[in-house]
Amino acid sequence: EELIASLRKKLDILLEEEAALQDELRQNEELGNSLSNKLESTATQNELKKFRNHVQELEKITNLLLSLSGRLARTENALLILPSNASADEKMLLETKYKKLTQQYEEALHLQKDIDNRNKQVLFYLQKYFTKDELADYNHFIKMKVKLLVDYKELVEKIKLGEEQLKALTNS
Repeated sequence: EELIASLRKKLDILLEEEAALQDELRQNEELGNSLSNKLESTATQNELKKFRNHVQELEKITNLLLSLSGRLARTENALLILPSNASADEKMLLETKYKKLTQQYEEALHLQKDIDNRNKQVLFYLQKYFTKDELADYNHFIKMKVKLLVDYKELVEKIKLGEEQLKALTNS
């Protein structure tokens, strides 16, 4: 009973953190939208399109890296806890999956590097349209976009784990 109450309290705190993080994500998106709106009235259509594509690609590659790292960790754990009497096929299947995920993760890191390089190009033409403060806002927006996505994914995983633990405790 005490453990269940403690876990429920922890989950409530995590859910409050999730709400606060969602608010931060929304505020950061508003900052990105205001920067995009400023570009709409000053930059060329091509530059505006590059800016928006860059932001979308950054979000996609961050989510891809988070997904792949999670899948890699779960596969590695499955390999580590594989019983010694497991079939050779089962072990080979997990090892193949692990190698494939590792390769995909490395490819995603390469894509992230390309996107980071593209950020320099985006910054170059943003200097024509943005004040120093607006450039600082852009850098903050990009940095926070990645950080908040990572934080949110980690928080969702903690909540999921807590809910699973609570379910297991209440069912026992």
